[in-house]
Amino acid sequence: MNEVVSPFILLKSQCSISLSKLYNLFSAFLDTFLTNYYREEEFYSLQSSLGILKVLLKYHNPGLFNIFEYNVINPEMYATSWVLTVFAK
Repeated sequence: MNEVVSPFILLKSQCSISLSKLYNLFSAFLDTFLTNYYREEEFYSLQSSLGILKVLLKYHNPGLFNIFEYNVINPEMYATSWVLTVFAK
């Protein structure tokens, strides 16, 4: 959640916006773009996105995929923030 809220905190520091307005903007962003990721108790949407990412890695870079598999490094460990922020930079 830190990766998602950080741009809003940056907005607060750059603009004279009230904290309640900032919270409303953040809440609207979650409701609009990340509803499925944060509303489900078991995070099925997030798990399926990470599963797709794992298959893509296996197809496009099997060497790296094998290293990750051998060392038991799951996509949850390195890609959750990528998926939640939709690869934002």
